[in-house]
Amino acid sequence: MFKKLFLYWHTLRFLRTSQLFWRIFYSIRRQCRLYRVPQVSDPPPSFNPEALRRLSEFLEKCSRFDLHRMADIVALRNQSFCFLNRPAENTGEIPWRDRHYPKLWLYQLHSFSFGRDFAINAAGDDYLGDRDRALGWIRDWTHKNPPGSRPAWDAGPVSDRLLNWALLAAAFKLNDAVVRGSYYCQTRWLEHWLEYDLRANHLLKNACALTLAGEVLNDQHTLGKGMRLLEEQIKEQFLPDGGHFERSPMYHIQALWDALLVYAVLKEKPDFLQSALIHMTSFLEAILHPDGDIPLFGDSVLRAGPPTPALLRLARHTLAMASTLSSGRKAGHALESSGFYVLGDPDKNHCMIVKTAPPSPPFQPGHSHADLFSYELSLAGQRFIVDSGVHGYAESPLRDYCRSTRAHNTAQLDDLEQCETWHTFRIARRPHSISAQFHASDDCSTLEAVFAHYAGFQYRRVIHFDRETCTWEIHDTMQAAPGKHELKSFVHFHPAWEVALSNNTITASSGTMRGRIVVELSESHKIKYALDKSSCQYCPEFGVASPSPTVILHCYGSAPLHLVYKISVS
Repeated sequence: MFKKLFLYWHTLRFLRTSQLFWRIFYSIRRQCRLYRVPQVSDPPPSFNPEALRRLSEFLEKCSRFDLHRMADIVALRNQSFCFLNRPAENTGEIPWRDRHYPKLWLYQLHSFSFGRDFAINAAGDDYLGDRDRALGWIRDWTHKNPPGSRPAWDAGPVSDRLLNWALLAAAFKLNDAVVRGSYYCQTRWLEHWLEYDLRANHLLKNACALTLAGEVLNDQHTLGKGMRLLEEQIKEQFLPDGGHFERSPMYHIQALWDALLVYAVLKEKPDFLQSALIHMTSFLEAILHPDGDIPLFGDSVLRAGPPTPALLRLARHTLAMASTLSSGRKAGHALESSGFYVLGDPDKNHCMIVKTAPPSPPFQPGHSHADLFSYELSLAGQRFIVDSGVHGYAESPLRDYCRSTRAHNTAQLDDLEQCETWHTFRIARRPHSISAQFHASDDCSTLEAVFAHYAGFQYRRVIHFDRETCTWEIHDTMQAAPGKHELKSFVHFHPAWEVALSNNTITASSGTMRGRIVVELSESHKIKYALDKSSCQYCPEFGVASPSPTVILHCYGSAPLHLVYKISVS
């Protein structure tokens, strides 16, 4: 009991007072049914034809850039929905309210996340019957999910659904009274259930949905409210380098897509939105692996949004901006506001991406992991050392693992977690006094970062990259209280690589590629290392887990503890 109260205290003390107020208010309001269902006129308000025309033109661009290339359109036509890599059971009905599926799965279904790809495909493929399918899905949802029912009318799915229904309406010229009536009702509902308790990406999506819905409904009140909230949240949530303050690349992609969609539908393009989109695009391009996709820091997986390369091409075309990257670059670059650093040789597609940001933001770190000073590494375009990713959002041992220190390429002292992750999205105590210094030239780059742990010790990591030898040298130092301690440093390999140990050298191979890690032995400390091929997991997509060969380096002795290893291409 005392331990749970302790966790609650150290979690709640970081929250804003307003978050607590809204959480209590919404809970009482829902439990006591202290809300009204919005009334819809007969006939319901019409859609703005000019807004739908602009969306239709945007969908045509999306189709040209292949934003829907990962979607199985044939499966969608057969009503075979699949989310989190879990297909729906073939019962002949859409399982809107089947609680056998995880909550995130049902959120994806109710969000009509499949509608985006279906609408983009329709812009380039006038397939007979697709309009009737889209209209049938919307009518079925409307009939089986009365206002207030959950999870259908939670603010998150409502926001996504307003965005995706607008795309379907534009793609298939839906002017059905049922569609318009429900769309209006959901817009009014969302206005009274904005996620001020959760904030972060939730409130940003609410703002995007309200703004777009206001334009689609030609409702100046809703448009103005959405635009004010959108400007406020963009200023709060996006850092000077363009990164999203939750430091999850996956949510950055989703935010970029939502903001692009709003930008496309608006007749008047606000300067604040255009400027934010340019910075968001530049940031995303700067942190990608050579394969064109994101690192998996925090709650991030692949394929949870539009394909990254296609999204970047669309953004650059929409904003009339050139690529921010070029050949002949330095041996690294920094995104200091977000705490991301890249060290490597871009001409050879060798790339290390390092994260130095703490759980963020302090009042909503639900999508953060214990991955401070962790890194991912690609060699010659192939992912070599990887982050754990995330398997899902349901409370489980695998969820706990993916958020833990040992699931990331960082160091740990005496089995203490970097931060106290608990429940599904909560974090109590976390590191503080974090600083980082970075230098890059044509020939080398160096990152030095330090944080103070809540238990009192200090962790310093220095990474130096030499372009001529193509070597990354990593120094870990733990400054702790007197006495004997153990430092553990984790190195997680992509499952495609075969890993072997020999003396103080770790070798890894994949096809013709070879990578090598050499551990520098110490006279003052006992150093051991072991290869774990089964217990560590790599989760590059929701619902997917594969064993990740992991080397664990151990250093025993009195503080300060030092551990040095070098990674090179051989």
